[in-house]
Amino acid sequence: MRSILMSLWLVCSCALQGFQTQPWLGDFLEFHFVPSFTYRRYPRVEGAYNPSSYSSNDRFTNVNLDVGLDPWELELGIEFADTRRQSLGTQSAGGQGRYRWLNDISGDSVSWVSALNVRWVSKRSLQDVSCPYHAEWNFELGNSLGKEWQLQEESFLRAYGFLGVGQAIKGRPWLRGIASMEALLGRHHRLTLFSEGYFGFGKTRRVNIDHFRGYATIFHQSIDVGILYAYKISSIWGEISLAYSYRVFAKDFPANANTWIVQYNFPFSMF
Repeated sequence: MRSILMSLWLVCSCALQGFQTQPWLGDFLEFHFVPSFTYRRYPRVEGAYNPSSYSSNDRFTNVNLDVGLDPWELELGIEFADTRRQSLGTQSAGGQGRYRWLNDISGDSVSWVSALNVRWVSKRSLQDVSCPYHAEWNFELGNSLGKEWQLQEESFLRAYGFLGVGQAIKGRPWLRGIASMEALLGRHHRLTLFSEGYFGFGKTRRVNIDHFRGYATIFHQSIDVGILYAYKISSIWGEISLAYSYRVFAKDFPANANTWIVQYNFPFSMF
């Protein structure tokens, strides 16, 4: 029973946006089709000028597809954006490969997964401060460590941390960190508390709104905290989730952002 429950949970685990970061992989040759919609509202950009006052209502649509190739996992994703600066169109696309070194579910003390991803970003989107990327081509190497504990027969607690180091084709590197604590409550309910930090190390200390060309040269910082609730419909029809996060800190970056994400995770296999 425990292995079945954990397998179902892994089927339904994925990142809120972008590529997956948790240190657990799905089943061998099982695919996950994951569409999501994000609405974000921020009232100001900290450090902004030209103009100094700027706000935006952003809508992002992501479509991701991943497959488990134990101990590997491959993922592809495309992102569409509709913001104050850009009408609906392609913002970014990319791919990620992950490799599992340790697996606590099969007996190791922790789970450890390494990941490498590359993301292309449109030139149009790089002129929009709502677009969080550094340049036209972006690369990130990350590692995740996590652990799960059984509370009752059908209830589990899991925690993990992720740290990524990125570099674009221009500018200076960035760090991205995620801390997550989630509980599986019975067969159908999952509750997650999370925090994400994003820190760029460019030399520029302000954001020129009308002449923006990506965050590659900007010394930006942000921290978001949030909560996610997910409901597993069934092992066949997958899981639907709703998440909310608030940006508690920002420097030279969109500030006080309220973000809502609706996501559907559909597992399937061709074999």
